[in-house]
Amino acid sequence: MVLKDTPGFSLSNLSITPLEVTALTKSIVGRPTSHIVLNNTSKIAITIDAPKPGWLLIISQKDAGTAGHTVTLSAGTFNGSNAIATLNAANECLVLYGLSATRFAVVENIGEVAFSG
Repeated sequence: MVLKDTPGFSLSNLSITPLEVTALTKSIVGRPTSHIVLNNTSKIAITIDAPKPGWLLIISQKDAGTAGHTVTLSAGTFNGSNAIATLNAANECLVLYGLSATRFAVVENIGEVAFSG
């Protein structure tokens, strides 16, 4: 189990509000969110904020398109070397945790989300 109740933290206090993205290109830098939902059968290309320590972020694809939605970090990396994640199937999902201002840890890669850049 990734998350569990511990002293000072309760899962009942955890709120994950989805931000659905349907525009083909968009910058959501400066819009803090905990769950980005990609939903358009045409390719979506978005830019998001750099990692922040303690930021729990979920990125998922809702639609059944295979165009290859890309999520690019404004700075830093998803996995130590890549700043672009590509999702290309319904229900693909990344669960990320911010380790620093330059690095996420990939907690879970559901499906086959690819990294590049």
